[in-house]
Amino acid sequence: ALPFFPKSAWAMYKKGNPDDANVEAAINEWRGSDFHTGEQYKTEYTLLYRDQSPFNDQQQATEFMHWSDKVFGSLFRIREDL
Repeated sequence: ALPFFPKSAWAMYKKGNPDDANVEAAINEWRGSDFHTGEQYKTEYTLLYRDQSPFNDQQQATEFMHWSDKVFGSLFRIREDL
């Protein structure tokens, strides 16, 4: 399975360059809050991860960072240059 979660990745990049503090934004988007449903509750992720957070698995977290950079990294780097 490809560990890429677009809403979580977007939340991370909106905070700036991905680092430990900004990864926390991705995790918060994944979990959700009292005010919005987290990405983890999407049907496909519920079936795939069975109530386990992919952020708890180092390999999955690393792959999430890789794919997040592939999808959103260039976009945000270009935005910074404008």
